[in-house]
Amino acid sequence: MVIADTFMSAKAMLAKTYGVENVLSLSQIANESIVDEQTKTLSPQELQVKSMSDRAKQLTQQAKELKARKSLQQAQQRLVKASQPPRTH
Repeated sequence: MVIADTFMSAKAMLAKTYGVENVLSLSQIANESIVDEQTKTLSPQELQVKSMSDRAKQLTQQAKELKARKSLQQAQQRLVKASQPPRTH
């Protein structure tokens, strides 16, 4: 099973994986959301809490990425410094 945005991208992925000559046919299955009695509509307050929670997760991820970039820069600076020839007086 392949999940893709379009029929052509699914065909291209399969051709790349298995070879063009091995992809004989494709079947498309519609992926539609099913709404039933168990689907709950969130209140404005619940939506606000969810929005704030999502934003907090996003900010936490951004902080991790920033910390990783700083760490990488420091490591690169140490590498450059270590690879320079020793100074002689």
